[in-house]
Formats: sequence, C-alpha cells, structure tokens
Amino acid sequence: MSFVLFLFLWFRATFPRYRYDQIMRLGWKIFIPVTLIWLLIEAAIMQTPFGYLFH
Repeated sequence: MSFVLFLFLWFRATFPRYRYDQIMRLGWKIFIPVTLIWLLIEAAIMQTPFGYLFH
C-alpha cells in the first residue's frame, strides 16, 4: 500500500497542474477532433466486408 501511495504522490508532484482554460483548450482542440476522426474510421471499418470482426 505504501508503494502505491508513493507512486501516486510522485506522479502528482512530477506533473504540473492544469488550469481550467488549459483543460478546455485541450478538449476542444485535441480530444474532440480526435474522437470525431476515430468515429469516422470506425464507421468506415464497419462498412467493409470485415466489419463483422469489430463489433
């Protein structure tokens, strides 16, 4: 348990905290476009003859 606690505290201390506006920018400029592209890729795969393997 102390090793897990050590890893958690080490991780928290190593990486800087993000401000609210930085998190929003990350979401709007990176996560939403990546998610939309991934959905298009998944839809294209589902339309192929091998689409049954992925559902």
